[in-house]
Amino acid sequence: MKIEKKAGVSKNEKQPNLNFPQNLQPFYANLANFHFSLTELTINFAYKTNPQSAIVGAQIILSPQHAKIFSEVLEKLLADYEKNVGKIPSKQ
Repeated sequence: MKIEKKAGVSKNEKQPNLNFPQNLQPFYANLANFHFSLTELTINFAYKTNPQSAIVGAQIILSPQHAKIFSEVLEKLLADYEKNVGKIPSKQ
């Protein structure tokens, strides 16, 4: 099941067309680490190959405002997912 959401766009703002480079490769991440400064938040997405090593596949740098929007949209997306597919077990 593929569910697409257009996020971070107000009702009066048109969603831009996304142009994907031809050489763009999907990247599976099972690890993320986070850093922040006063003006940016950085998320490194990585694939853990063994307990001591991970390959970083993407680094995303966001303004605090965009990070907050991302967080809110991700929370709603996960709630919608659980409503449609079932509860996601939490690792705690």
